[in-house]
Amino acid sequence: QNILRSVIFILFLVTVAFLGLSFLGVLYAYLASIVITCIAFAIYAIKKLPLPTFSVKKGVDAATSINPIGKELLRFSLPLLLTAMFFMLMTQTDTLMLGYFKTSDIVGLYNGAHPIAHLIFLPLSSMLFIFIPIASQLYSKGLIDELRRNYTVLTKWIWSATMPALLILLLFPETVLNLFWGARYIPASTALQILAVGFSINNFVGPNGNTMMVIGKTRFLMWAGLVCVITNVILNIVLIPPLGIVGASVASLTSIVLLNIFISVKLYSLVKFHPLSRNLLKPSMTSIGLIFLIYILARNFLDVTFWMLPIFFVLFLGLYGLLILLTKSFDNEDIMMLLAVEERLGLNLTSIKRILKRFVK
Repeated sequence: QNILRSVIFILFLVTVAFLGLSFLGVLYAYLASIVITCIAFAIYAIKKLPLPTFSVKKGVDAATSINPIGKELLRFSLPLLLTAMFFMLMTQTDTLMLGYFKTSDIVGLYNGAHPIAHLIFLPLSSMLFIFIPIASQLYSKGLIDELRRNYTVLTKWIWSATMPALLILLLFPETVLNLFWGARYIPASTALQILAVGFSINNFVGPNGNTMMVIGKTRFLMWAGLVCVITNVILNIVLIPPLGIVGASVASLTSIVLLNIFISVKLYSLVKFHPLSRNLLKPSMTSIGLIFLIYILARNFLDVTFWMLPIFFVLFLGLYGLLILLTKSFDNEDIMMLLAVEERLGLNLTSIKRILKRFVK
């Protein structure tokens, strides 16, 4: 999914550029990469899946029936299919309804802010590849306390990776938009700030939806997703005509907050999981105050341009990491997580572990 499709698309894209084909050739290259990857998936699945989903009854009618494992898979997976559809609707409804109520240039402004804000989601989406299989194993063995500790530690790591990028988007939205798209997109600055806050909320609460999936509550995810899609549509109808892209951004933010409230409350009622801990809040609150002080000084004494953004990012990242150490916001679970990373990747993190142990309470 992440290597084959990307490599094929790049190869086809280079071919399109080399041959001087039209923009339609780019679309065909993208389609071809998906089709080839899908075929490769199908071949791999046919060869590797050990159990058939369907079995044939021997009898007069010889009717095809679904075996018990297939039924269980369908009961688990069909709600997830609908949930995925609802999430896709939530991400696309804003653009579609902006196109209906407003003009194409307004849609273009919104589509300039949306993908940049969506980059905030990268720390969480990356960590899910590690979390889901580990969480599934722990839950199947009944190790709920260990799963809870992993959830809390992973959420802290995700939020730590999110904070610097979020602050850059909140404090310098005009500079960021000018860097990526040019000065014409600066009017989307407020929308970028609102969307960045919305996507960062997913990171702040951690992998709550995926944890619900691991413990088998896929129907709840489906109904929560449906409610939030309906809420998103209603808010877009109400807010887009008077507020434009700001209204669409507020609708997205509200839907994301509502969805995370539903899932987090349900998750806590089932297994007492929650992301909040002193070691997550202490460095966050402290760093926000110091970074806003840096921002005020920069605004008053500097003309912030695009080449300064990497400097501010490194500065915010270093400051946040330092505050994590000074506030002793590391747990023994962080050391255990580093041990697991060290073992998996074959790295030598002895010096880092030695430093961290000095700051663990």
